[in-house]
Amino acid sequence: MNKCKDCRFRSKKGTCFSLKIRDDMPWYDDDENHQEKIKDMLLYSYDEGGSFFVGEEFGCVHWDKKID
Repeated sequence: MNKCKDCRFRSKKGTCFSLKIRDDMPWYDDDENHQEKIKDMLLYSYDEGGSFFVGEEFGCVHWDKKID
């Protein structure tokens, strides 16, 4: 698996900016299109203006190569 240290979504300070991690989408919508869209996402149900820190050796299926 590819690691966050080489991912374009990880900032130099370790924050993940992937659009697959969201706090502004409901997870409870019964609409089939919505359910299909969120199948591979991490949705958290509070909006406190925070972010996710990811360590260099963490990895996920949404990794995308960092462009230098």
